[in-house]
Amino acid sequence: TTCSNSGNHNEKNNVSPMLSQSERKASLGTSSATIQNNLKEEVPAPTTTTTNKNDNSKDRETPDDFPKITRYHRSLLAKHLTPSIWSEVRDRRTSKGVTIEQIIQSGTSLPFGCDPPRGIGVLAGDAESYRVFAPLMIPIIRDFHGIETQVKEKKAVAKPKMRKYKSDIHSTHIITKKNPDPTGDHILSVRISLSRCIDGFAFPSTINRKDRRIVESLVKDATESLTDENAEGGAYIPIYSMTNEQNEDLIRRNILFQNPVDWYISAGLGRDWPDGRGVYVNVTDLDLHPNLIIWCNSEDHMRIIGTSSVGDIRGLFKTLSATVQDVERSLKASGKRFAYDDQLGFLTSCPSKVGTALRASVLVKLIRLGQCPGFNDMVKRLKLRVRREHLGDLNVDYEGVYDQNRQHGGKKRYTGIFDVSNVESLGKSETHLINTMIIGVGRLIELELKLERGESVDCTKIGWD
Repeated sequence: TTCSNSGNHNEKNNVSPMLSQSERKASLGTSSATIQNNLKEEVPAPTTTTTNKNDNSKDRETPDDFPKITRYHRSLLAKHLTPSIWSEVRDRRTSKGVTIEQIIQSGTSLPFGCDPPRGIGVLAGDAESYRVFAPLMIPIIRDFHGIETQVKEKKAVAKPKMRKYKSDIHSTHIITKKNPDPTGDHILSVRISLSRCIDGFAFPSTINRKDRRIVESLVKDATESLTDENAEGGAYIPIYSMTNEQNEDLIRRNILFQNPVDWYISAGLGRDWPDGRGVYVNVTDLDLHPNLIIWCNSEDHMRIIGTSSVGDIRGLFKTLSATVQDVERSLKASGKRFAYDDQLGFLTSCPSKVGTALRASVLVKLIRLGQCPGFNDMVKRLKLRVRREHLGDLNVDYEGVYDQNRQHGGKKRYTGIFDVSNVESLGKSETHLINTMIIGVGRLIELELKLERGESVDCTKIGWD
């Protein structure tokens, strides 16, 4: 994989797949330098400083401005950033002026005294960042998303097995009609989110105040054109218009994103807070819990979130599908579109979300199954994962949810409730991920029901058929 210092951003990379074929061709222009071509070329695999056998000297000295990486910087950035890669990208800039120093702030700042979400260690400053800083960004993407590489024996190079990305967010393409929770006793809630950034603007960690306000205006206009009956009828609420009590209440109920902490600010995401930020909810009475939420200018330009207190994953995805298509039509009317690449899919601030930028999460009660040996490995074989989350007074862990209410003296108590989510993002379509979620969660509930009936279950023998 190679990339250039050219500031001319290729429009082809960011054409949304929901446009018609004629519209897509009209918007492509004559540009040809794409990330797809970059990915097909060769990029030196991450290497460390080596010793020359002939003169016993280092073949490359560490640059004086190389970032300080300590044992506290546990991230993919720390794993893949080498002196040679740093020397290659440190003087590069995107057409919007984004530098590698801005890209890595989330992975290098505040090594002591806090516990930042540093698993990735980089935040793209704009869509071009994935091309301009490809020598660092592509290895991180390969590593996180588990993309296989081929290493030639004579040339220390790696080639990705990335295929052309194809989005499919049409709810009618859900192939399974299976109800994963036939008794209605096990799924407690469902939450599906889609993150999007708008092409032509810097991403939230580097965007300026003027452009952030323009993005907010575009998002607000889009919320006024929603057509799905489960999405319309609400209001966009700027954070500036909230009282302190409203702000804290919406955050506590997971309706609004968190106010910035030290790490968030140091990564560039908290500048001018809360100017240009807000949330759309499809209710007019904030005492009610909305089932459609749109965050504006948090980590990405927007995050469209659907929630449900029942196990209707298909119905929730239908609402989300209609909403994101309405938003795209509104952006198109303003001459804008989602940031998109032919191979990486939808481009977001964090490389962990590129592709579908979708996360489907189901809070499910598996009291007996969750205690069986091999449970976590079985979930992985079903192409799902159990994530650690904080939901009100419940702390979701890999071993289940532990109730930390004061009535239990702050002691952890196993409840058997798990937050199960999709593990794939890049290289798979949205409908594929939802089908996988429905089938996988349904399988887990089937096993739980077997245990409730007194039957035996061997988790080591169960996986994706």
